[in-house]
Amino acid sequence: MSPADEKIDVKDTKEMLIAVNELSIFLIGRLKDGIGMDDAMAAFAKMQSDEEFKNIMGNAIKGIGNIPKEISDIDIAEGFELAKVQIDYIPKILGAIK
Repeated sequence: MSPADEKIDVKDTKEMLIAVNELSIFLIGRLKDGIGMDDAMAAFAKMQSDEEFKNIMGNAIKGIGNIPKEISDIDIAEGFELAKVQIDYIPKILGAIK
């Protein structure tokens, strides 16, 4: 198989999807009382103190340039893989809204 024919996975796209969901859950919790400067400071503090959150965001940002190539090469199995990631976040997002 030539390099041009190699299958590209959706690793970086998946990492970005996870990061967007994690950031959304954090923001939902913070913005329930409205938006303020304290929310920006809380996001900065979370990036500094929460190693897991920092790693999730860092991995997503590191691979952001690969996402267009991954999406252009997506197949049905990868589409389902990404859909499962999103579906798994629904209860977490709903929990953050409550």
